[in-house]
Amino acid sequence: MIYESEEVKKLHQEIEFYKRQLNEITSGVIGHDYKIIEMSHEIRQMQRGFALIAGLNQYKPLQVFEEIYDHFTEEINVQMQMDLCMVLQPDNETPGYFYPGYIKGDTSGDVSLIAQKRIFFDPAFLHQKKSLLVNSQTAPNAFIDTLKQHLGVQYFILTRLLFKII
Repeated sequence: MIYESEEVKKLHQEIEFYKRQLNEITSGVIGHDYKIIEMSHEIRQMQRGFALIAGLNQYKPLQVFEEIYDHFTEEINVQMQMDLCMVLQPDNETPGYFYPGYIKGDTSGDVSLIAQKRIFFDPAFLHQKKSLLVNSQTAPNAFIDTLKQHLGVQYFILTRLLFKII
């Protein structure tokens, strides 16, 4: 029979402790690597989508706007793999209000309810030159909460489109 001294037992326990720590750290690093790869893929998709949106802003329409909106909402949805993509169009009867149209993507919900919504946009927001990205890290405010409620989505990208008619 082999008897281990207390000192040897403590050393074996310490070695086992460090093995467990190494396994946890290795698992954590591998998990982070996968998340970074996944995020990089999503970033590339968003870059392609934003390039498409930027291209839309430079687009010289030779067609009617309906065809352009329909084409680009489909393309944006495909490139960015969004759940839903739509164009918020100005309501000519009520200045400052917009309504959703050209809805593409997962339309399993009741799209007709979304299409009936009218959303007010502060003119200051409309004149800024940046997009609004709403995700889990975005600080909520009344405008974002209203958009979430009216559009029925929790996370979204809102960007304005400008056309030059020549």
